[in-house]
Amino acid sequence: MENKLHELKITSIHFNEVATDRKNFEIRKNDRSFEIGDKVKLREYIGVDHRDMCVCIDSCKTKSLVDCPFHRKDCLAYNAHAYTGNYVLATITDVFDINDVIPGYVAFNFVIDKKTLSVNKIETELIKGV
Repeated sequence: MENKLHELKITSIHFNEVATDRKNFEIRKNDRSFEIGDKVKLREYIGVDHRDMCVCIDSCKTKSLVDCPFHRKDCLAYNAHAYTGNYVLATITDVFDINDVIPGYVAFNFVIDKKTLSVNKIETELIKGV
């Protein structure tokens, strides 16, 4: 069976942990059939998470859209979710079914194959439907 490539978005806070080798696992919705040997491309993005909390590039310590000095009307992160251009390519080494703890989710470990970091570069590509 051929290994798959899964492209996944990841907030800056978590991306920085991965890029500095402090985090080598993910917990994800089990909707992609992750398997050992599959590749994951973790793409850093900025914007607002599911709780409307600030997830802009590590500069914001307020964690609130109202208080964040980086979220102005002209700020791309304020108006839309955007990829930064940073990504990590990794290979899944272990997959764990955690359905008993978090229904519908899976955890997996990975080893990094490649890092592409372009500090504070924001691509014009927007995440549609977010």
